[in-house]
Amino acid sequence: MSPFNGNFYDADGNIRNIAELAGAGTTGQAPTVTVGTTTTGAAGTEASVVNSSTEADLVLDFVIPRGDKGEQGDKGEQGKKGDTGATGATGATGKDGSSITAISLSLDADGRVTGGTATLSDGETVSITVTEATG
Repeated sequence: MSPFNGNFYDADGNIRNIAELAGAGTTGQAPTVTVGTTTTGAAGTEASVVNSSTEADLVLDFVIPRGDKGEQGDKGEQGKKGDTGATGATGATGKDGSSITAISLSLDADGRVTGGTATLSDGETVSITVTEATG
């Protein structure tokens, strides 16, 4: 079927045009078309467009439903190393507060360490025992 072009046959068989019979109207202003609001609707609802136009302007408000949650994406590349953080607070003082001020090591004939003595800041000495790893 062809689209209607305004022409028709009158009772006498003459081709007539509706616009000629009705007379020409005045030329109006072309309307402006504006997107008003775009809102995210609830998941699973239908999308909709509401015409909130005035007499001279076409205003369309859209409601687009929220889509389904997608699958988790691939793991991204490791980021760049960050800046070094601030120095933490000083730890608590040790049990007796002593520290090592000197170490004296004993060597065998082959130059291997076999033991020794550590001198602490309070003057006490502690024996150092060396064990040889096996395996």
